[in-house]
Amino acid sequence: MQFGLIKRYFSVMKIIGIIQARASSTRLPGKIFLPLQGVPAIQFLIRRVLNAKNLASLYIATTTNPGDDPLVEVTREEKIKLYRGSEEDVFSRYLAIAKQENADYIVRLTGDCPLHDPALIDEMIEFAIKNPQFDYVSNTIEPTYPDGLDIEVVKGSLLASLENEKLSALDREHVTSYIWRELVPAKKVNAFNFKNPDADLSSLRWTVDEKEDYQLLKMITDRFETNSFTWKDVLKLIEKAPDLLEVNSRFIRNEGYFSALKKADLDKKN
Repeated sequence: MQFGLIKRYFSVMKIIGIIQARASSTRLPGKIFLPLQGVPAIQFLIRRVLNAKNLASLYIATTTNPGDDPLVEVTREEKIKLYRGSEEDVFSRYLAIAKQENADYIVRLTGDCPLHDPALIDEMIEFAIKNPQFDYVSNTIEPTYPDGLDIEVVKGSLLASLENEKLSALDREHVTSYIWRELVPAKKVNAFNFKNPDADLSSLRWTVDEKEDYQLLKMITDRFETNSFTWKDVLKLIEKAPDLLEVNSRFIRNEGYFSALKKADLDKKN
């Protein structure tokens, strides 16, 4: 496919980035407002994602809780859109935005991943556009990128179809878990796992769920003068200073989801 044709597809397709974010984290309350390079982590993230060239617009999808009121000013300052909805039913936030925008694709990002890389976001969007047979393009089905670079490119039509499914409370909270846990293994959707071509780096943890995670990301971001560094720049930094990995090495990937899943299983048994 020629580049000119790809560019024309981007001009007619509506690709909407959505960052889900809330202040009321159970493990690290207020984590999205902790400072990185002198600004709240969520603002640091927004500024990075805004460098992605293939997004038609960017939303913060948050709750109606008063604790999330500061996001109004953040989104106003960064000139992006804000949607407020249910705290637990995160899926409803995504679906409402997708319908409101009549989105061809939704790019799901999370507010606890300040190191999201705009070039990787663009690369995955471009892959999805070039390969329209895939309804779901994700680098999380079989992770090979560091935790904290999770990106999911979902067709708006697939997201809309889930409205008719009887999603559990856990699936509504985690938005796409029903897709990768139920639909992908059963081959009910055409999915593609976007792999890092160089190495499996899934053991690296660059997300913020615990205080040690924040300590690590602050140590990393403090070593760069601006927020325009790439994820590969972070990798080079860690290769030179491997002791950084010890800061949050005791935590597992997707700790929050697996804890919630375990609780849900216990509730069923009881």
